[in-house]
Amino acid sequence: MKPKKGELFESYFFEGSNLSIRVEARHQQGFLLFVPGAYYDYEAKSKNSDVWKPIFTILFDDPVEIPKDQIKEIKKQVVYMFIGWVYSVTTDGGKTWYTWNGNPEQAQYTGDMYGFIDEIQIDANGLGVMIIRDRQGDLEELHTKDFGKTWEKLQEYNKLSSSTYQ
Repeated sequence: MKPKKGELFESYFFEGSNLSIRVEARHQQGFLLFVPGAYYDYEAKSKNSDVWKPIFTILFDDPVEIPKDQIKEIKKQVVYMFIGWVYSVTTDGGKTWYTWNGNPEQAQYTGDMYGFIDEIQIDANGLGVMIIRDRQGDLEELHTKDFGKTWEKLQEYNKLSSSTYQ
């Protein structure tokens, strides 16, 4: 039997100007034995709605505390979040989400799968930097000019694009 989501062990609510974000952490369950991993579901809803819309789900091998400081509102319509190797942003109040999914195998290779993305800073004009760890564990910078819809390494001009869904 394939592992599935189990009991809720932590939740967190972020209240922005026009958007609410809900994060639910659930233990991973296996066939007969408890599997120690955990699923983290990120969902959003606008202030004038009761419907939660899925943004992304990430699975870790071990449960960790929800990183509450990794959800940020830049301005009314712009909210971003990140955990592990996943980054997601909306620039239209939650109608559309752009998700950047780093390489989880690379994150595991560095031995730091929960902190593959070390830090993100984005200003009100959409200019920003993402600090990640490369395969050798060294810090690397990716840059954005569009709130993180796309990221690029400046020295290599290697554009890393987010996926989009509505």
